[in-house]
Amino acid sequence: MMTYEDARKKGLDACVKKIGIDFVKKYSDKACSAYGDREDFAFCFVGVSDRPDAYYDSQGLVLDGNGFSDWPYQACCNVWYNDGHIEFLDCKLPEEIQKIRT
Repeated sequence: MMTYEDARKKGLDACVKKIGIDFVKKYSDKACSAYGDREDFAFCFVGVSDRPDAYYDSQGLVLDGNGFSDWPYQACCNVWYNDGHIEFLDCKLPEEIQKIRT
């Protein structure tokens, strides 16, 4: 049985690897993570932007002049406490990462 902290770390690491470690490091100034504790699993999210027009304001990352937009690259998953199984949900990966994985 995993603890929430162990599942959270495993999930965030898995999301970063899914997007690509080098890609996330390259754009770490325009990246974020989020996570949450559910009854049977931990939910984890990593979002990354490579857009030069993305900037921060007091409300968070703004990706364009029209307000908030979805992250152009993201991975999210559930990590189950009972066995550590990772279930990926919505992922938008950089093109070069997608080519490697197909």
